[in-house]
Amino acid sequence: MPSKDEAPPQEIFFRLSGAGDSPWEIGRAQSAIIKLVEQGIFHGTVLDIGCGIGDNAIYIASHAKDVTLTAIDLVPKAIEVAHEKAQRVNVNIQFEVIDMLSDLSKTNLKQNSYDVILDAAIFHAFSNDDRLLYIKNLEYLIKPNGLYVQIVYSEKETREGGPRRIKKTDLEDLFSLKNGWAIESIEDSIYESRPGAPLSPNEWFPVGSENWSDWFVVGVNDVDIKSDGPSLRLKRWWSYFTDHRHKYIICKQNNFKGCSC
Repeated sequence: MPSKDEAPPQEIFFRLSGAGDSPWEIGRAQSAIIKLVEQGIFHGTVLDIGCGIGDNAIYIASHAKDVTLTAIDLVPKAIEVAHEKAQRVNVNIQFEVIDMLSDLSKTNLKQNSYDVILDAAIFHAFSNDDRLLYIKNLEYLIKPNGLYVQIVYSEKETREGGPRRIKKTDLEDLFSLKNGWAIESIEDSIYESRPGAPLSPNEWFPVGSENWSDWFVVGVNDVDIKSDGPSLRLKRWWSYFTDHRHKYIICKQNNFKGCSC
């Protein structure tokens, strides 16, 4: 199992994603995503980060109202499969091969363009240093008051193997109000995996089982924050789930850092 601040080797993703062998490719949208769609979370311009073979993205594009959806992944094969699946069901999604740790100004992703950004089980794949760059790139992409939704491997998962566990306190620090984020709620959820996938626990996580993850929602709604200058009115929220013992996070961007509140 990776150490507490270590990322899993990228070779895992390139070997398994889109090949029909990965435990995270279950052939349908995650139940947590379906629940979010039913709650009306996805709206406007939506970006699915680490979309894999596109099951979550296709479900959102098919069932959420009035969304324009872009889906990205690091692995070309996964994007190829996702594009073919979307074409078969006549769903319009813009698929791109993009590394979220790269210079996004050199990609087709536009700055401050997304109302909702989905990260379904990607955040726990980053090292401590890389996740800071990742959050910086989230801030580049999300609209002011935009919503960030995250499913992430939870510290509540006590079984051997799997990605690094992400502590609730880490999320509260990384996505704090002083860093331009606000946490609204934290809930438990299940992230489903496919039985029989060829990946050992020491390499990644136990397969063929439900793992706990946390669903994390963060936000501040219509809050006046006093500073040395004029007050600032913010709208923002976020959500957090646990499944596969994972965490699920939804955040809205604040654009106000360094407050003493």
